[in-house]
Amino acid sequence: MPSPYSSELPTEVVDVIVADVGDDSPTLLAMSSVCKTWFYAARRKAFGTDIVFKDERAISELPAVLLSSALSAFTFPTKYKRACFRKIGSSRSGDDDSDFVAALAKISVEFTVAFHVAQGEIPPLIAEACKQWTTIRHLGIAHGVHTPARFFTLLSSFPNLESLWLEDFTFLEAEEESPEDRRRTFTVPRSLTKLSLSHCSVMTLAFLFHRGKVEGLQRIKDLHVHSVFEGDVRLNLEGLYWTLPSSNPARSIENLSFARAPGEDILMHPRQPHALFPRIRSQAAGSIMKRLKLNLRELDFETTQKALNELEPTMNYTMLRIKELVIHLPSIRVDSLLVIDEVLEKIWRKWSGTSWNPHPFNIVLHGPFDHELKKEPALYLVNAVRRGNKVVVVESDTDEEVLARRRGF
Repeated sequence: MPSPYSSELPTEVVDVIVADVGDDSPTLLAMSSVCKTWFYAARRKAFGTDIVFKDERAISELPAVLLSSALSAFTFPTKYKRACFRKIGSSRSGDDDSDFVAALAKISVEFTVAFHVAQGEIPPLIAEACKQWTTIRHLGIAHGVHTPARFFTLLSSFPNLESLWLEDFTFLEAEEESPEDRRRTFTVPRSLTKLSLSHCSVMTLAFLFHRGKVEGLQRIKDLHVHSVFEGDVRLNLEGLYWTLPSSNPARSIENLSFARAPGEDILMHPRQPHALFPRIRSQAAGSIMKRLKLNLRELDFETTQKALNELEPTMNYTMLRIKELVIHLPSIRVDSLLVIDEVLEKIWRKWSGTSWNPHPFNIVLHGPFDHELKKEPALYLVNAVRRGNKVVVVESDTDEEVLARRRGF
């Protein structure tokens, strides 16, 4: 008969057995009563370092869970690294609001909070309860129509916030604003240096960068724009064309990344035939941008080649100042390398002999390689290498992150 304090099985075997159970809470609870070894293994599996509220009902059940666990050996943990609120909305109401606030106050989250809004915006009750987590460094919000005042009040609760991720995010704007409202400005935390916008409308970019309503964005160093084009293609292309390049906050950006989602057509504009990527024109010539990243790995090869051909008219003055060009490809083939080499040579010829003569920089190629390119892909970048550029090859995100840190990005 096994000891109540330890298992006859090695700890590694117990961990494998517990992991095989999955997320079956009743089974994990039963395992926790076997002995001390099984208790800790089952508890780690049941809770881990994250807490996820799958819907508003789970939020309402939090007080009861905390109360019942306090009376048992299977104590509900109160310290987490990440928290996620799913399917929340401004319609939440109930008689247990005070109990919920008190229960959530007993939980601490250290690094990351994510909100998935089903309707409306983040409920004020939840936003207020999260303000105690002052060590949060990463905030993500998906979906919803948000009141600017409440949104920026939430941001101000996280003085150590480093990165902000917004997906399908829209600001609620009153049709008739008072003169006082029109003059009102908002502030982001001083620690915020990374902003990611995924499937957001150009109007969201305009609110953040162009209207002078948000202070502190001049500290943004990393801007990632993913599939910003929605709705009316011409309107959005023109909106982004005038929003980002002419924005003073955008001039501080060192790392700029554009990506496209799979299944989207190349966007064409009658006056801007090269419109797969937003054009960074001479208004941004004062930028200190160091790194331009183009993520094309979710596109088919034909679309990728068209995108690379559009690189030269897209980059303009920006190419002259960057220190690194990073290209994620779906598959690195001889054809794609030849296109890259041809495009870069066009840029060098265009600015050769002028005061804006481009300097050599790193070309980072990222993606699966065809077998004939495994050894020396740089052999197909003859002109680029001749101009003094250094070609760096990576095959995983981890490799690229390590290289970037070594190069100071």
